[in-house]
Amino acid sequence: MMVSQSENDALRIGEIMIMTGGGIDLVIGALFLLNFGVFVSFGIPYFDLSAIFLGLGSILQGLVLVLLALVVLRTRGSIYLDFIRPTRAWQSLLIIGLVMLLFGGHIGAILIVLGALLQSQLYQRRE
Repeated sequence: MMVSQSENDALRIGEIMIMTGGGIDLVIGALFLLNFGVFVSFGIPYFDLSAIFLGLGSILQGLVLVLLALVVLRTRGSIYLDFIRPTRAWQSLLIIGLVMLLFGGHIGAILIVLGALLQSQLYQRRE
């Protein structure tokens, strides 16, 4: 089945949104690891682990965000990790984006969710 130029462009925009969101969340995760995550909250509520784990909460939150950002970047094929297979499934990206949003991935997680939803609409239309 032929893909129109506008659908191809929309798929590329979705890919760019997902890759940008993964990079942003990688930086936000590193900031949480350094205990500077509070400064990038942007007023969006998130599940704060420091209330449960006291001093280790920010470190655990940063580790979760960094690992999920690496998973997102690997599934799109931009980095190489042995233990993750690249995939083009939008469902996994949607779930990862929502989990990142819960753990404080703010703008990057929103970009990942929007990119996954954009790709889901195009994949459903193509079938």
